[in-house]
Amino acid sequence: MVSMKDFSGAELYTLEEYQYGKFEARMKMAAASGTVSSMFLYQNGSEIADGRPWVEVDIEVLGKSPGSFQSNIITGKAGAQKTSEKHHAVSPAADQAFHTYGLEWTPNYVRWTVDGQEVRKTEGGQVSNLTGTQGLRFNLWSSESAAWVGQFDESKLPLFQFINWVKVYKYTPGQGEGGSDFTLDWTDNFDTFDGSRWGKGDYTFDGNRVDLTDKNIYSRDGMLILALTRKGQESFNGQVPRDDEPAPL
Repeated sequence: MVSMKDFSGAELYTLEEYQYGKFEARMKMAAASGTVSSMFLYQNGSEIADGRPWVEVDIEVLGKSPGSFQSNIITGKAGAQKTSEKHHAVSPAADQAFHTYGLEWTPNYVRWTVDGQEVRKTEGGQVSNLTGTQGLRFNLWSSESAAWVGQFDESKLPLFQFINWVKVYKYTPGQGEGGSDFTLDWTDNFDTFDGSRWGKGDYTFDGNRVDLTDKNIYSRDGMLILALTRKGQESFNGQVPRDDEPAPL
């Protein structure tokens, strides 16, 4: 990719895609006006405008309001997406403390949780249009839409999103622990970076003032770090924050 922009962000994605499942991540998000810090499910290629369906489910912390996150389902197709945004309080604010964020995707519903508590459940409607498979992704970037995320303030850079661990569960109706519909497939505590499981984005997209680069993804002190920096300043020299909840075995 030829870098054309003044800023660098990051996107982490699973190399494997999944049809249904439960996805959890323990994170301290980044937040400053003009930024987006996220966890989402995405069907690779949704952005291609050839009539294929757009398939996406989001958790996004918008920089102007880190005391909440935006949930969203995106369906339709490129250039004609259908969205269903809602906002949910997070306390302490998403950039001030670690929280466990969860997404459940089944044929019948999508459910969002924070620290084990349901904040939204959508049944029918758009859910029936979430066809095929989706990968799990995280990204940190800056939107050019000030109305959505606030006016960008580059003096706040660098910014960092910290991911302590990720758990992915298979959809196994009635066969999970305690009769649940989900069975743990894998856990990553990020003691090292597993290149057989994860890819690092090296691209950009419309409305994004940053280039996503593998240079802004680090594994440090048992934490996966996504960075948003000025171009040419991709690095992490800060202190990795402590999460008082022990990492899962």
